[in-house]
Order: sequence, then structure tokens, then C-alpha cells
Amino acid sequence: MTHSGYQRSKLGPCGWLIGAVLLLAISSVGLLPAQEVDERDRRVLPSGTYLFRGLLDAMGLQARYPEELNQLPAEQVLIVLFGYSHDWPDREMIQRVTRRTLAGGGALLLAGEEPAQLQACFPRPTGLSISRERVFSLNPLACFDHYPGSPYPVARPSDVAGLGELLRVLPRTATNHPAALTLTRPSHYAQTVLAGFPSHCRLGADDQTLAENQGLLVVGSSPDPQRPYRTAILSDPSILTNQMLALADPQGNGPQNLLFAHRLIQWLQAPTNRSYCVFMDYGRPRDRFYPLITPPPLPIPPLPNPLDPQLQAKLTNAANHALTNLEDQDGFNRRIIGEPGDRRRFFAFLRTVAILTAMLTLLVFLYRFWAARHKPEPRYNAPKHAAPPHTRDPIQAGRSTPPLSETARLVLRELFRDQGAPTIEEAEPLPPLAVTGQHSRTLKKNIQHLWRLLTMTHTDKDIPQKDLESMIASVWNAAQAGQWRFLPTGGEQ
Repeated sequence: MTHSGYQRSKLGPCGWLIGAVLLLAISSVGLLPAQEVDERDRRVLPSGTYLFRGLLDAMGLQARYPEELNQLPAEQVLIVLFGYSHDWPDREMIQRVTRRTLAGGGALLLAGEEPAQLQACFPRPTGLSISRERVFSLNPLACFDHYPGSPYPVARPSDVAGLGELLRVLPRTATNHPAALTLTRPSHYAQTVLAGFPSHCRLGADDQTLAENQGLLVVGSSPDPQRPYRTAILSDPSILTNQMLALADPQGNGPQNLLFAHRLIQWLQAPTNRSYCVFMDYGRPRDRFYPLITPPPLPIPPLPNPLDPQLQAKLTNAANHALTNLEDQDGFNRRIIGEPGDRRRFFAFLRTVAILTAMLTLLVFLYRFWAARHKPEPRYNAPKHAAPPHTRDPIQAGRSTPPLSETARLVLRELFRDQGAPTIEEAEPLPPLAVTGQHSRTLKKNIQHLWRLLTMTHTDKDIPQKDLESMIASVWNAAQAGQWRFLPTGGEQ
């Protein structure tokens, strides 16, 4: 029986198996070239950029094609032209995209060592050129691995906006047969030579001396916040290759190319924190960055100066604002007595105040009691001819009678000599006295006491300072009246 027209056929198990094999073969043929390219792209060659692209990925940059720039804001784009040369494919398209990105406020890192048309990458004239000759050093000891073709660059003073401490202190960077950038005149996109070569370096086979406007790295930055472009032109791309970035020493003794690359990219990302990157690797666009390495740690920022007037003003304003908010919310009263109507917390506060007051009163009472029982002795300056403390009479040392001043001693010595005292020495006994008048007994006792005080002998009588002064005055007046004198021989009368 025959049927005309289309008839639907059914496949058996063998048909499904043959179809699956054919589909797998077709898909594998289509995937082989892509897999081969991917593996070749991931190989870490000495002159490759795998490590540098890993650094870009660690710093938050996403790979994009040049054709995608029309859909991205220019101020968020960083263009990297690695190994820039005049024989790149699609060179004019890349130059046109780069000029448009810089005009819109983007960033550019151009690393090339061959004389090429640098001007075509910038919207305005720059006055930049790259030498055909290579730089070498006359002092191999100042080069990486003592090789004359790898001199260490030195930092040049610069006032480019936004550099800060990222590139002012140039890390120890190893080069590899670098060329020399020449900046004939400063311009918008090439303002200053940031990294130069030491004085012992020469250029070319003729040993030409390098000028001040020749160096390794030229940078430029925009002062306009509306178009925050930044540019960096490097005359030695090998600084950023795998073999150079792998030279990083954890102890900081060897080359620090990785730290240099990190600081350079960080400066180019600022001030808009650019997040997109068009990476042209010797004319070939890289559409992906593989996560491989982490950026080196940044230097610890210095501590703020507490004497800075601006810092003090900010702290004062912040403290005043916090206190004002606390007062507006009645924070002090709420912390002490609680919310309105909270009698339990209010009584707890009163109890705490009463306990603290009682403790303070007890401490004051104990201090006064101790001070009354341990009254300190009066301090005074002993005269030079006074006896040492260990030779003084212990009974006299415990007395409260004040010592005689130097003036009183001079007055008494002169008085006693005028009245006939033979000698007045320390521990000298009282000479014989002749005392007359109505109050001869009191006068005699006063003379004896003053004599003992003058000669540092024992006395058993405490006399206040005011009474001592009146005693000296009475003895002086009695001597002037002729009521007493010392006898040359004999006993007391």
C-alpha cells in the first residue's frame, strides 16, 4: 500500500546513536580552535602580559573591545596600548578611538619602544618622540643584575595633579634595554618627565649624554574635573612583562616592578575609579583578564597631626554637634533618672548619690583623724654652724621651741661679748653672772635659756616664737640699763 505526499519517518535506536555521534563531532570541531587559542593565551611566556592583565583584574578593571567604547562613558575607560608600533593592524581605528576617549576624559597607558607616530593617539600636539637608540649605563653596579642594559630609573620632581605619594617615590624598577622619551615642550597630555635615568647613563653608540627632558616615563593630568583625563607614556614595555613582574622580592631588596605597575594603574584609575579597560597587546585586543595575582599592599598612611588647626576644628565641630543632639533629646537626664514617670530608677539614683556622699564623708573624717595624730614637724633651714641632727640632744629635738635665726644669733653674740662673756662656743657652760634689779630671778632664767639656745645645749622649756622675741628684747633692755653682766671669775650672784 502506497501513500502519496510527505510521510513522517521514525528513527530507531541506531539512528539516534549515529545522530548523537555526528553532533558531538561537529561541536568538537567547532570548539577545538577556541580551546587552542584560550590555552595559548593563558601560557605565562617571559615576554607576555598575563601577569599584568591579572593585576588589572585584581584592581577591578573589566576587559572590553575597542568596538564597545561607543556604549561606555569615556571617563570610566582606561586604554592600554602595549608594545605600540606603526605596523599594528587597524592602527588608524585604534588611534581614532584613543583620541575620542581622551577627549571625553578617559585614561591612556602607552608603552612602546619603537619610533612611531605618537601624536596620532592624542587630540592635541604633545611634542613627544621615542629614540631609536637604547639607554645603557657606565656603572653596572647601579643596574639590575649588574647588566649595563638594565639601569634603574630615578624619580624627577613633578607638580602634576593627583600624583600624591603613588609615584613621587619611584620604586626600584628594573628595565631591559629601554629607549628614551624626549619631551620637547610640555603640553596637555604630556606635562612632565616623571621618571628619568641616572647621570651615569648614556644613549646610543655615540655615548650621548641624556638631557633633562629625556626619560623613561612621561605623564599628564587634567586640571578640569569635567574631563579628568590622565596619560602615561612608557618607553620600555618590558617593565610590565611577566619576567619583570615576577622579580618582586617579598623582602623588598630586589626590583619592585609589580609595585610600580600597581601604583601606575592606581593613578590612572583615579579620580573617577575607572572600571573598563581596552587592552591592546601588540595590536591584538584582549577580551578577558584572568584572576591570578593580588595587588601589593599600599603604604600605611601617616597618622593625623593632633596640632593641625583644621583637624582640631573638625573634631570640635563634631563634638559640639554630638552634645547638641544629646541635649535636644534630654539625654543627660534620661541617662540619670530614666524616662519620665520611672520612679524606680529615680530612687535608685538617689540611693547611689547617698552612698557616694556617705563614703566621701567617711574618707574626709578618716583623713582628718590621721592628720591630727601625725602632725608633721616644722621645716626650717639650719644655720651653717649648727650641729648635725644626730649630735643634737634627743630631748631638744622633740621640743617645739623654734631655733634662733642668724640675725638673733649675731645680736646675742654681740650682747654677751659686750657684757663680758669670755668665749661663746658650742656646748660652752654659762659664765658667772651678776644680776641686780627687782626681777633678777626672771632675768637670770631668760639669760640662761638664751645662752643654751645660742650654744646648742640642753633646755627643758618650750617657748613660742613670740615669747622668744620678747625675751631677747627684755634681756637687751636690762643690759642697756646695767642690770646684769658676766663676771670674769667667781660664781653667780
